[in-house]
Amino acid sequence: IKAQTVSLTKQDLTLHTTQPLSIKAVNGLYQIQNFSLNSSKGKVEIIGRDIKADALNLQINADSDLKLAQLFVPLFEEISGAIRIRSSISGPWNKPQLIGSMKIDNGYFRIKNFPHPFEKVSVDTTFSQSRILFNDIHGVLGGGDLTGDGSLQIQGPQNIPMIFHIKARTISLNIPDQVHTKGDADLTFSGSWFPFTIAGTYRIASTKFEMNFSGEKLGADVKQNYYLPPTVKEKVADPLSLDLQLVFEKPIVIKNNLLDAQATGQIAIKGNPSLPILSGKLESLKGSKLLFKDKPFDIQSA
Repeated sequence: IKAQTVSLTKQDLTLHTTQPLSIKAVNGLYQIQNFSLNSSKGKVEIIGRDIKADALNLQINADSDLKLAQLFVPLFEEISGAIRIRSSISGPWNKPQLIGSMKIDNGYFRIKNFPHPFEKVSVDTTFSQSRILFNDIHGVLGGGDLTGDGSLQIQGPQNIPMIFHIKARTISLNIPDQVHTKGDADLTFSGSWFPFTIAGTYRIASTKFEMNFSGEKLGADVKQNYYLPPTVKEKVADPLSLDLQLVFEKPIVIKNNLLDAQATGQIAIKGNPSLPILSGKLESLKGSKLLFKDKPFDIQSA
């Protein structure tokens, strides 16, 4: 099989071959030649010799933009940054063995329905057999520092156990809109397949609640990500699930069309990020007021 030209386009990034691509099959063994995609932003090269269905033998070298990887990471609505890969792949296709390394610099990741992007992300990754180690993760979220590490294993189709430990310090979030918080978070991202779970504790140093209690639907309408695998589309509308504890270290300040108040308490958030389930308890503090027809009423207890 020969292809004179091959091109791959993602947003404003296009890679194309400079030589005819060739795939040869002889006695059940496949050879890949001249698979080299080039652009002004980098190059992706795949070399394959004596490949069988149950025994891969591939070399992958890439110096390119992360935009191309969006096809393989459906959790993200938008990604960009520089990526460098040096890797070999062997073993059966459904449980490949990887040896090599990957490095990401100045990465940008945006999750659908999440208002704050992950910026200036750098990651050092090593491949060891079926295990991928993320040794050093750094980035910026909501103006605060983000650090972490993690690992994943490729055990078969729809069986990719992973766990990441993330620390976020002095972050400022606006989730949902007009609910402003600042604080520190200790999170884990784990699971074997969709939906993956984000769990942990967000210790909130300050909260300002400006959202009006209008009775309108707060959850966003969920649309399936075009890049999600078909099996995921059939079972879940969102590839993430939440299990978070919110700890308010200082009183919550509520200023909207109904309240001028302060409160303390603790809240748990679980389920789909687009339509989460909240449980917990908040108690009003002395001096809180209820606004009714432009007249303030002192709240004795609530």
